[in-house]
Amino acid sequence: MSFSVFGSGTITGYQWYRNGSVIAGATSNMYDFATTVSNNGDKYKVETLGPCGNVMSAEVVLTVTSVPTSPTECVRASKRY
Repeated sequence: MSFSVFGSGTITGYQWYRNGSVIAGATSNMYDFATTVSNNGDKYKVETLGPCGNVMSAEVVLTVTSVPTSPTECVRASKRY
């Protein structure tokens, strides 16, 4: 999963939050993470930092309907006699 934010003006940094808590190390305009069903309903927001003050984004709620499974491919063996 990936979230991104783009702004105008002088932005000196970013800080992402999950369920109201700081996400350690999530300090760029993009936040990538692995998604599981347990993330369903989690709330995310980002704060942009600037010389004239910080701006908090609106909060978004993540909806996970199912986790995709890796496809399985069967290979048929052949024999020669």
